[in-house]
Amino acid sequence: MLRPSCWLWLVLLPPIAFAQQPLGDEERGRVLDQVDSLLKERYVSAEVAEACRAQLRVERSTGRLDELTDPSSFAQHVTDLLQAVSSDRHLWLKVRDPDEVREARDDPARARARRDELARQSNHGFERVERLEGNIGYLDLRSLSPSPEAREVATAAMTFLARADALVLDLRLNEGGSPEMVRFLCSYLLAERTHLNTFHWRVGDRKDELWSLEEVPGPRLSEVPVIVLTSPITFSGAEGLAYHLQALGRATVVGTATGGGAHPGSRLPVGERFLLFLPQGRAVNPITGTNWEGSGVTPDVAVEVTETFSRGLAVALAAAREHQEQRLLALDAGLRELQDELGRAVADGGTGGASRAASVLRVAAGDGLVSEAEINAIGYRHLGEGRHELATAVLALNAELHPQSANVHDSLGEALAAAGETERAVASYRRSLELDPGNANARRQLVELGAPGSVAAPPRE
Repeated sequence: MLRPSCWLWLVLLPPIAFAQQPLGDEERGRVLDQVDSLLKERYVSAEVAEACRAQLRVERSTGRLDELTDPSSFAQHVTDLLQAVSSDRHLWLKVRDPDEVREARDDPARARARRDELARQSNHGFERVERLEGNIGYLDLRSLSPSPEAREVATAAMTFLARADALVLDLRLNEGGSPEMVRFLCSYLLAERTHLNTFHWRVGDRKDELWSLEEVPGPRLSEVPVIVLTSPITFSGAEGLAYHLQALGRATVVGTATGGGAHPGSRLPVGERFLLFLPQGRAVNPITGTNWEGSGVTPDVAVEVTETFSRGLAVALAAAREHQEQRLLALDAGLRELQDELGRAVADGGTGGASRAASVLRVAAGDGLVSEAEINAIGYRHLGEGRHELATAVLALNAELHPQSANVHDSLGEALAAAGETERAVASYRRSLELDPGNANARRQLVELGAPGSVAAPPRE
Protein backbone atom coordinates (compact mmCIF):
# COMPACT_ATOMS: atom_id res chain seq x y z
CA MET A 1 0.00 0.00 0.00
CA LEU A 2 1.30 3.46 -0.87
CA ARG A 3 1.76 5.88 1.99
CA PRO A 4 -0.44 9.02 1.63
CA SER A 5 1.36 12.24 0.85
CA CYS A 6 1.92 14.76 3.62
CA TRP A 7 -0.82 17.12 2.42
CA LEU A 8 -3.35 14.30 2.18
CA TRP A 9 -2.42 13.17 5.67
CA LEU A 10 -3.26 16.64 7.01
CA VAL A 11 -6.58 16.74 5.16
CA LEU A 12 -7.61 13.39 6.61
CA LEU A 13 -6.84 14.42 10.18
CA PRO A 14 -9.84 15.18 12.40
CA PRO A 15 -10.36 18.98 12.78
CA ILE A 16 -9.30 19.07 16.44
CA ALA A 17 -6.17 17.07 15.70
CA PHE A 18 -5.28 19.49 12.91
CA ALA A 19 -5.81 22.46 15.23
CA GLN A 20 -3.33 20.92 17.68
CA GLN A 21 -0.64 20.24 15.07
CA PRO A 22 2.69 21.92 15.87
CA LEU A 23 3.16 25.38 14.46
CA GLY A 24 5.78 25.47 11.75
CA ASP A 25 8.07 28.35 10.81
CA GLU A 26 6.25 29.07 7.56
CA GLU A 27 2.79 29.23 9.12
CA ARG A 28 4.06 31.26 12.08
CA GLY A 29 5.64 33.74 9.71
CA ARG A 30 2.45 34.13 7.66
CA VAL A 31 0.37 34.72 10.79
CA LEU A 32 2.78 37.34 12.15
CA ASP A 33 2.94 39.08 8.77
CA GLN A 34 -0.85 39.27 8.63
CA VAL A 35 -1.11 40.55 12.22
CA ASP A 36 1.52 43.19 11.38
CA SER A 37 -0.41 44.28 8.29
CA LEU A 38 -3.76 44.51 10.10
CA LEU A 39 -2.24 46.54 12.92
CA LYS A 40 -0.69 48.94 10.45
CA GLU A 41 -3.83 49.42 8.38
CA ARG A 42 -6.71 49.25 10.87
CA TYR A 43 -5.79 49.45 14.57
CA VAL A 44 -7.53 52.37 16.27
CA SER A 45 -4.27 54.21 17.06
CA ALA A 46 -1.62 54.38 14.35
CA GLU A 47 0.98 55.37 16.98
CA VAL A 48 0.18 52.42 19.27
CA ALA A 49 -0.01 50.11 16.26
CA GLU A 50 3.54 51.07 15.30
CA ALA A 51 4.76 50.39 18.84
CA CYS A 52 3.13 46.94 18.75
CA ARG A 53 4.64 46.19 15.36
CA ALA A 54 8.07 47.25 16.58
CA GLN A 55 7.86 44.89 19.55
CA LEU A 56 6.75 42.05 17.30
CA ARG A 57 9.78 42.69 15.07
CA VAL A 58 12.06 42.52 18.11
CA GLU A 59 10.49 39.22 19.19
CA ARG A 60 10.89 37.78 15.71
CA SER A 61 14.50 38.90 15.38
CA THR A 62 15.52 37.34 18.68
CA GLY A 63 13.99 34.01 17.72
CA ARG A 64 11.90 33.77 20.87
CA LEU A 65 8.74 33.18 18.86
CA ASP A 66 10.37 30.31 16.97
CA GLU A 67 10.36 28.27 20.17
CA LEU A 68 6.55 28.39 20.35
CA THR A 69 5.24 25.44 18.38
CA ASP A 70 2.01 24.96 20.35
CA PRO A 71 -0.68 27.11 18.64
CA SER A 72 -2.41 28.08 21.91
CA SER A 73 0.85 29.04 23.62
CA PHE A 74 1.88 31.06 20.57
CA ALA A 75 -1.47 32.90 20.48
CA GLN A 76 -1.28 33.67 24.20
CA HIS A 77 2.29 34.93 23.90
CA VAL A 78 1.38 37.28 21.04
CA THR A 79 -1.68 38.47 22.99
CA ASP A 80 0.42 39.18 26.09
CA LEU A 81 2.95 41.08 24.00
CA LEU A 82 0.35 43.21 22.22
CA GLN A 83 -1.56 44.00 25.41
CA ALA A 84 1.64 44.87 27.29
CA VAL A 85 2.43 47.50 24.68
CA SER A 86 -1.10 48.78 24.03
CA SER A 87 -2.81 48.19 27.41
CA ASP A 88 -5.80 47.28 25.22
CA ARG A 89 -7.62 44.19 26.51
CA HIS A 90 -9.70 44.09 23.32
CA LEU A 91 -6.56 43.26 21.30
CA TRP A 92 -5.95 39.51 21.29
CA LEU A 93 -5.05 36.47 19.20
CA LYS A 94 -6.72 33.09 19.70
CA VAL A 95 -6.81 29.67 18.09
CA ARG A 96 -10.03 29.27 16.13
CA ASP A 97 -12.46 26.48 16.95
CA PRO A 98 -11.96 24.11 13.99
CA ASP A 99 -15.51 22.76 14.10
CA GLU A 100 -16.95 26.27 13.95
CA VAL A 101 -14.61 27.22 11.11
CA ARG A 102 -15.57 24.19 9.07
CA GLU A 103 -19.28 24.61 9.73
CA ALA A 104 -19.22 28.32 8.93
CA ARG A 105 -17.52 27.50 5.62
CA ASP A 106 -19.53 24.44 4.59
CA ASP A 107 -22.94 25.11 6.14
CA PRO A 108 -23.35 28.77 7.19
CA ALA A 109 -27.08 28.37 7.80
CA ARG A 110 -26.44 25.60 10.31
CA ALA A 111 -23.70 27.67 11.94
CA ARG A 112 -26.11 30.55 12.42
CA ALA A 113 -28.76 28.21 13.77
CA ARG A 114 -26.27 26.81 16.29
CA ARG A 115 -25.33 30.32 17.47
CA ASP A 116 -28.99 31.27 17.76
CA GLU A 117 -29.74 28.15 19.79
CA LEU A 118 -26.87 28.83 22.20
CA ALA A 119 -28.12 32.40 22.63
CA ARG A 120 -31.64 31.12 23.26
CA GLN A 121 -30.43 28.69 25.91
CA SER A 122 -28.75 31.56 27.76
CA ASN A 123 -31.93 33.66 27.42
CA HIS A 124 -29.81 36.20 25.51
CA GLY A 125 -28.01 37.19 28.70
CA PHE A 126 -31.11 37.99 30.78
CA GLU A 127 -30.28 35.77 33.73
CA ARG A 128 -32.73 36.98 36.40
CA VAL A 129 -35.58 39.50 36.57
CA GLU A 130 -37.14 39.95 40.00
CA ARG A 131 -39.10 42.25 42.25
CA LEU A 132 -37.29 42.54 45.57
CA GLU A 133 -38.54 43.78 48.94
CA GLY A 134 -39.25 47.50 48.98
CA ASN A 135 -40.52 47.37 45.38
CA ILE A 136 -36.97 47.18 44.02
CA GLY A 137 -36.67 45.91 40.46
CA TYR A 138 -33.65 43.65 39.85
CA LEU A 139 -32.15 42.70 36.48
CA ASP A 140 -29.14 40.37 36.32
CA LEU A 141 -27.79 40.89 32.78
CA ARG A 142 -24.88 38.69 31.64
CA SER A 143 -24.45 39.79 28.00
CA LEU A 144 -25.72 42.30 25.43
CA SER A 145 -27.11 40.48 22.41
CA PRO A 146 -28.07 42.31 19.18
CA SER A 147 -30.67 39.77 18.01
CA PRO A 148 -34.37 40.61 17.51
CA GLU A 149 -35.26 37.82 19.95
CA ALA A 150 -33.03 39.47 22.58
CA ARG A 151 -35.01 42.68 22.14
CA GLU A 152 -38.20 40.73 22.82
CA VAL A 153 -36.71 39.39 26.06
CA ALA A 154 -35.53 42.89 26.99
CA THR A 155 -39.01 44.28 26.34
CA ALA A 156 -40.58 41.65 28.58
CA ALA A 157 -38.02 42.32 31.33
CA MET A 158 -38.42 46.10 31.25
CA THR A 159 -42.21 45.83 31.17
CA PHE A 160 -42.10 43.60 34.26
CA LEU A 161 -39.86 46.15 36.02
CA ALA A 162 -41.79 49.25 34.93
CA ARG A 163 -43.63 49.74 38.24
CA ALA A 164 -40.57 49.47 40.46
CA ASP A 165 -39.59 52.38 42.67
CA ALA A 166 -35.88 51.73 41.99
CA LEU A 167 -34.01 49.53 39.53
CA VAL A 168 -30.85 47.53 40.28
CA LEU A 169 -29.04 46.71 37.04
CA ASP A 170 -26.49 44.01 37.84
CA LEU A 171 -23.60 44.03 35.33
CA ARG A 172 -21.03 42.33 37.55
CA LEU A 173 -20.72 39.29 35.27
CA ASN A 174 -21.37 41.06 31.98
CA GLU A 175 -18.41 41.07 29.58
CA GLY A 176 -20.10 43.18 26.92
CA GLY A 177 -21.76 42.79 23.57
CA SER A 178 -23.74 44.89 21.14
CA PRO A 179 -24.05 48.71 21.23
CA GLU A 180 -27.55 48.18 19.84
CA MET A 181 -28.68 46.49 23.05
CA VAL A 182 -27.00 49.28 25.04
CA ARG A 183 -29.06 51.77 23.05
CA PHE A 184 -32.27 49.73 23.51
CA LEU A 185 -31.95 49.47 27.29
CA CYS A 186 -30.91 53.12 27.71
CA SER A 187 -34.00 54.13 25.73
CA TYR A 188 -36.23 52.69 28.47
CA LEU A 189 -34.41 54.73 31.10
CA LEU A 190 -34.46 58.10 29.33
CA ALA A 191 -37.46 60.36 28.79
CA GLU A 192 -36.45 61.52 25.31
CA ARG A 193 -34.08 60.78 22.45
CA THR A 194 -30.57 61.35 23.79
CA HIS A 195 -27.05 61.30 22.34
CA LEU A 196 -25.26 58.45 24.10
CA ASN A 197 -21.94 57.99 22.35
CA THR A 198 -19.96 58.58 19.16
CA PHE A 199 -17.71 55.94 17.60
CA HIS A 200 -14.62 57.35 15.85
CA TRP A 201 -13.29 54.82 13.33
CA ARG A 202 -9.73 54.94 12.07
CA VAL A 203 -10.42 53.58 8.60
CA GLY A 204 -12.09 56.32 6.58
CA ASP A 205 -11.97 58.68 9.58
CA ARG A 206 -15.68 57.89 10.00
CA LYS A 207 -17.90 58.89 12.92
CA ASP A 208 -21.07 57.03 13.95
CA GLU A 209 -23.34 58.58 16.57
CA LEU A 210 -25.33 56.37 18.94
CA TRP A 211 -28.65 57.87 20.13
CA SER A 212 -31.38 56.40 22.29
CA LEU A 213 -34.66 55.56 20.56
CA GLU A 214 -37.61 57.93 20.32
CA GLU A 215 -40.04 55.11 21.11
CA VAL A 216 -39.84 51.78 22.95
CA PRO A 217 -42.29 48.90 23.27
CA GLY A 218 -44.13 49.26 26.56
CA PRO A 219 -43.70 51.80 29.38
CA ARG A 220 -40.50 53.71 30.09
CA LEU A 221 -38.73 53.84 33.45
CA SER A 222 -37.38 57.35 32.88
CA GLU A 223 -38.26 58.55 36.40
CA VAL A 224 -37.13 55.42 38.26
CA PRO A 225 -33.78 55.67 40.13
CA VAL A 226 -31.18 53.31 38.64
CA ILE A 227 -28.35 51.61 40.55
CA VAL A 228 -25.74 49.81 38.41
CA LEU A 229 -23.58 47.10 40.00
CA THR A 230 -20.08 46.63 38.55
CA SER A 231 -16.98 44.48 39.04
CA PRO A 232 -13.58 44.00 37.35
CA ILE A 233 -15.33 41.49 35.05
CA THR A 234 -17.68 44.17 33.71
CA PHE A 235 -16.25 44.96 30.29
CA SER A 236 -16.73 46.60 26.89
CA GLY A 237 -20.42 47.23 26.05
CA ALA A 238 -21.47 46.59 29.65
CA GLU A 239 -19.06 49.34 30.70
CA GLY A 240 -20.58 51.58 28.05
CA LEU A 241 -24.06 50.99 29.48
CA ALA A 242 -22.87 51.95 32.97
CA TYR A 243 -20.73 54.87 31.73
CA HIS A 244 -23.47 56.50 29.60
CA LEU A 245 -26.08 56.28 32.36
CA GLN A 246 -23.61 57.64 34.90
CA ALA A 247 -22.58 60.55 32.66
CA LEU A 248 -26.23 61.44 32.05
CA GLY A 249 -26.93 61.45 35.78
CA ARG A 250 -29.38 58.55 35.35
CA ALA A 251 -27.54 55.98 37.44
CA THR A 252 -25.52 55.55 40.61
CA VAL A 253 -22.69 53.08 39.98
CA VAL A 254 -21.91 50.83 42.96
CA GLY A 255 -19.01 48.39 43.04
CA THR A 256 -15.44 48.38 41.77
CA ALA A 257 -13.70 49.86 38.73
CA THR A 258 -14.53 47.93 35.57
CA GLY A 259 -12.24 46.22 33.05
CA GLY A 260 -11.46 49.26 30.90
CA GLY A 261 -12.27 48.26 27.31
CA ALA A 262 -13.78 51.06 25.21
CA HIS A 263 -12.41 50.29 21.74
CA PRO A 264 -14.94 48.65 19.40
CA GLY A 265 -13.64 46.24 16.81
CA SER A 266 -14.19 42.91 15.12
CA ARG A 267 -12.84 39.35 14.89
CA LEU A 268 -10.66 38.80 11.83
CA PRO A 269 -9.37 35.44 10.57
CA VAL A 270 -5.59 35.21 10.52
CA GLY A 271 -4.23 32.25 8.61
CA GLU A 272 -6.18 29.01 8.81
CA ARG A 273 -6.08 28.48 12.55
CA PHE A 274 -6.15 31.87 14.26
CA LEU A 275 -8.52 34.71 15.02
CA LEU A 276 -7.46 38.28 15.81
CA PHE A 277 -9.76 40.68 17.63
CA LEU A 278 -8.69 44.07 16.35
CA PRO A 279 -9.99 47.32 17.90
CA GLN A 280 -10.62 49.75 15.06
CA GLY A 281 -12.38 52.65 16.72
CA ARG A 282 -12.79 54.56 19.96
CA ALA A 283 -15.86 55.64 21.88
CA VAL A 284 -16.32 59.30 22.76
CA ASN A 285 -19.01 60.28 25.25
CA PRO A 286 -20.66 63.63 24.33
CA ILE A 287 -20.70 64.76 27.98
CA THR A 288 -17.25 63.74 29.21
CA GLY A 289 -15.47 64.00 25.87
CA THR A 290 -13.65 60.77 26.61
CA ASN A 291 -14.33 57.14 27.55
CA TRP A 292 -13.41 54.32 29.94
CA GLU A 293 -10.50 52.83 28.00
CA GLY A 294 -7.80 51.63 30.36
CA SER A 295 -9.32 53.25 33.45
CA GLY A 296 -12.68 51.49 33.54
CA VAL A 297 -15.88 53.02 34.89
CA THR A 298 -15.20 54.65 38.26
CA PRO A 299 -18.00 53.78 40.72
CA ASP A 300 -19.89 56.50 42.57
CA VAL A 301 -19.94 54.21 45.61
CA ALA A 302 -16.74 52.16 45.76
CA VAL A 303 -16.98 48.92 47.74
CA GLU A 304 -15.30 45.54 47.88
CA VAL A 305 -16.49 42.94 45.40
CA THR A 306 -18.09 40.84 48.15
CA GLU A 307 -20.10 43.83 49.42
CA THR A 308 -21.36 45.16 46.08
CA PHE A 309 -24.79 43.56 46.11
CA SER A 310 -25.68 44.38 49.71
CA ARG A 311 -24.45 47.96 49.39
CA GLY A 312 -26.17 48.41 46.05
CA LEU A 313 -29.43 47.15 47.51
CA ALA A 314 -29.12 49.59 50.42
CA VAL A 315 -28.60 52.47 47.99
CA ALA A 316 -31.59 51.25 45.96
CA LEU A 317 -33.85 51.06 49.03
CA ALA A 318 -32.98 54.63 50.01
CA ALA A 319 -33.61 55.82 46.45
CA ALA A 320 -36.89 53.89 46.32
CA ARG A 321 -38.18 55.49 49.53
CA GLU A 322 -37.38 58.95 48.19
CA HIS A 323 -39.00 58.10 44.86
CA GLN A 324 -42.13 56.85 46.65
CA GLU A 325 -42.38 60.05 48.68
CA GLN A 326 -42.00 62.23 45.59
CA ARG A 327 -44.54 60.16 43.70
CA LEU A 328 -47.06 60.42 46.53
CA LEU A 329 -46.58 64.19 46.74
CA ALA A 330 -47.06 64.48 43.00
CA LEU A 331 -50.11 62.20 43.18
CA ASP A 332 -51.63 64.28 45.96
CA ALA A 333 -51.03 67.50 44.04
CA GLY A 334 -52.41 65.95 40.88
CA LEU A 335 -55.54 64.73 42.61
CA ARG A 336 -56.19 68.17 44.12
CA GLU A 337 -55.76 69.75 40.70
CA LEU A 338 -58.06 67.11 39.20
CA GLN A 339 -60.76 67.83 41.75
CA ASP A 340 -60.50 71.56 41.09
CA GLU A 341 -60.67 71.07 37.32
CA LEU A 342 -63.67 68.75 37.58
CA GLY A 343 -65.39 71.19 39.93
CA ARG A 344 -64.99 73.98 37.41
CA ALA A 345 -66.24 71.73 34.59
CA VAL A 346 -69.34 70.80 36.59
CA ALA A 347 -69.97 74.45 37.36
CA ASP A 348 -69.76 75.29 33.65
CA GLY A 349 -72.44 72.68 32.88
CA GLY A 350 -73.74 71.80 29.43
CA THR A 351 -71.84 70.22 26.56
CA GLY A 352 -68.75 72.36 27.13
CA GLY A 353 -68.46 71.30 30.76
CA ALA A 354 -68.96 67.63 29.91
CA SER A 355 -66.29 67.73 27.19
CA ARG A 356 -63.90 69.56 29.51
CA ALA A 357 -64.43 67.03 32.31
CA ALA A 358 -63.73 64.14 29.94
CA SER A 359 -60.52 65.83 28.73
CA VAL A 360 -59.33 66.37 32.30
CA LEU A 361 -60.00 62.72 33.17
CA ARG A 362 -58.23 61.52 30.02
CA VAL A 363 -55.05 63.32 31.06
CA ALA A 364 -55.42 62.14 34.65
CA ALA A 365 -55.81 58.52 33.50
CA GLY A 366 -52.70 58.85 31.34
CA ASP A 367 -50.78 60.11 34.37
CA GLY A 368 -52.02 57.21 36.47
CA LEU A 369 -54.09 59.42 38.77
CA VAL A 370 -57.41 57.65 38.23
CA SER A 371 -58.32 54.04 37.52
CA GLU A 372 -61.20 52.45 35.64
CA ALA A 373 -63.18 51.98 38.87
CA GLU A 374 -62.56 55.59 39.96
CA ILE A 375 -63.73 57.01 36.62
CA ASN A 376 -66.82 54.81 36.86
CA ALA A 377 -67.53 56.14 40.35
CA ILE A 378 -67.22 59.74 39.12
CA GLY A 379 -69.68 58.98 36.31
CA TYR A 380 -72.19 57.40 38.66
CA ARG A 381 -71.95 60.30 41.10
CA HIS A 382 -72.95 62.76 38.38
CA LEU A 383 -75.62 60.37 37.13
CA GLY A 384 -77.09 60.21 40.62
CA GLU A 385 -77.12 64.02 40.76
CA GLY A 386 -79.02 64.20 37.47
CA ARG A 387 -76.13 65.49 35.35
CA HIS A 388 -76.83 63.09 32.50
CA GLU A 389 -74.69 64.79 29.88
CA LEU A 390 -71.69 64.93 32.19
CA ALA A 391 -72.17 61.34 33.37
CA THR A 392 -72.45 60.11 29.78
CA ALA A 393 -69.26 61.94 28.74
CA VAL A 394 -67.30 60.51 31.68
CA LEU A 395 -68.51 56.94 31.19
CA ALA A 396 -68.03 57.11 27.42
CA LEU A 397 -64.41 58.08 28.05
CA ASN A 398 -64.06 55.11 30.40
CA ALA A 399 -65.38 52.80 27.68
CA GLU A 400 -62.85 54.26 25.26
CA LEU A 401 -59.98 53.80 27.72
CA HIS A 402 -61.09 50.27 28.74
CA PRO A 403 -62.82 48.82 25.66
CA GLN A 404 -62.63 45.23 26.94
CA SER A 405 -64.43 45.92 30.24
CA ALA A 406 -67.99 44.55 30.29
CA ASN A 407 -68.73 46.53 33.45
CA VAL A 408 -67.77 49.87 31.84
CA HIS A 409 -70.05 49.29 28.84
CA ASP A 410 -72.89 48.27 31.20
CA SER A 411 -72.44 51.52 33.16
CA LEU A 412 -72.39 53.59 29.97
CA GLY A 413 -75.59 51.88 28.84
CA GLU A 414 -77.29 52.94 32.09
CA ALA A 415 -76.20 56.56 31.67
CA LEU A 416 -77.33 56.66 28.04
CA ALA A 417 -80.70 55.16 28.90
CA ALA A 418 -81.19 57.77 31.63
CA ALA A 419 -80.33 60.50 29.11
CA GLY A 420 -82.97 59.13 26.70
CA GLU A 421 -80.41 57.91 24.14
CA THR A 422 -82.02 54.50 23.72
CA GLU A 423 -80.24 53.43 20.54
CA ARG A 424 -76.77 54.12 21.99
CA ALA A 425 -77.78 52.49 25.29
CA VAL A 426 -78.81 49.31 23.46
CA ALA A 427 -75.47 49.25 21.65
CA SER A 428 -73.57 49.59 24.94
CA TYR A 429 -75.55 46.84 26.65
CA ARG A 430 -75.06 44.54 23.66
CA ARG A 431 -71.29 45.19 23.78
CA SER A 432 -71.29 44.38 27.50
CA LEU A 433 -73.03 41.08 26.78
CA GLU A 434 -70.50 40.23 24.06
CA LEU A 435 -67.71 40.68 26.60
CA ASP A 436 -69.60 38.92 29.42
CA PRO A 437 -72.44 36.66 28.23
CA GLY A 438 -73.35 36.05 31.88
CA ASN A 439 -74.23 39.72 32.51
CA ALA A 440 -77.87 39.32 33.61
CA ASN A 441 -78.34 43.07 34.15
CA ALA A 442 -77.40 43.92 30.56
CA ARG A 443 -79.78 41.24 29.25
CA ARG A 444 -82.60 42.53 31.49
CA GLN A 445 -82.02 46.15 30.44
CA LEU A 446 -82.13 45.21 26.78
CA VAL A 447 -85.55 43.63 27.31
CA GLU A 448 -86.81 46.74 29.16
CA LEU A 449 -85.51 48.95 26.35
CA GLY A 450 -87.39 46.83 23.83
CA ALA A 451 -84.30 45.82 21.93
CA PRO A 452 -85.15 43.37 19.09
CA GLY A 453 -84.17 39.77 19.75
CA SER A 454 -83.52 40.34 23.45
CA VAL A 455 -84.25 37.47 25.83
CA ALA A 456 -84.50 37.94 29.57
CA ALA A 457 -82.05 36.02 31.68
CA PRO A 458 -83.52 32.90 33.32
CA PRO A 459 -84.22 33.29 37.06
CA ARG A 460 -81.55 31.99 39.38
CA GLU A 461 -82.40 28.86 41.36
